[in-house]
Amino acid sequence: MWDEEGIQRYRSRLEKKKFEVREDIEAMIAELINLIVEATEKRKIYIWQGRNNGWNGECGELKRKAREKLRKWNNNRGRKEEYLQARENYRRKCEERKREKPEEE
Repeated sequence: MWDEEGIQRYRSRLEKKKFEVREDIEAMIAELINLIVEATEKRKIYIWQGRNNGWNGECGELKRKAREKLRKWNNNRGRKEEYLQARENYRRKCEERKREKPEEE
């Protein structure tokens, strides 16, 4: 977003540049574009990759199943071993996915 101060700086830098009108239109357009690019402020933008680089739909499905087993175990309808096995499957699969991810890129 441009604020008033940024607009003023842009205009002052653009006014300092000299632009000549010529017969060759392509060269004139290229020079004008170059002047505008030079007058524009550059800013670095950092893109956060996040922590879940190895996450995919399969990991989500395994996590949902593990949480379902946990709810059953908490309501005395399931066994602790089933929940622990589902959780281990989820963790193992997602760890494998995280290790594979850097090789794919």
